[in-house]
Amino acid sequence: MQETFSVIPDPRNPSYITHKLSDVLTIAACAVICGMFTLEDIADFAKAQLDLLKEAFGIDKASSKPTLSRILSVVDGAKTAELTIQYMKRLLPHREGSHIAIYGKSIRSTVQKSNPASSLQIITAMATESRIVLRQGKAS
Repeated sequence: MQETFSVIPDPRNPSYITHKLSDVLTIAACAVICGMFTLEDIADFAKAQLDLLKEAFGIDKASSKPTLSRILSVVDGAKTAELTIQYMKRLLPHREGSHIAIYGKSIRSTVQKSNPASSLQIITAMATESRIVLRQGKAS
């Protein structure tokens, strides 16, 4: 997975790098795939799964929540998501009879009082057999 993320430029000053960008992005992608969505959950996931991350990806350091926050805030999130989806698609060969579920939801507390139809709408495409989200985005 790290080679997938190696195409993303690292905007950090090389003098201060202690965690490779590809390692941090791999940890974040694995954590999100496993259902972790907050920085704290991702950091806890990295610590708890460090042996597995080392075995599977050669990652030997877990990033803290502040480190994750600093690194993820300077990286192109859309490009990272796109690369993660491409990686997952390579892992999931198309099978006859497999299904992709498409569903949408309105996010509460985003509606403007003057416009009842203004709530944020999120659309998700999910591979039902593997239960992996293939794409998620804002409905326009």
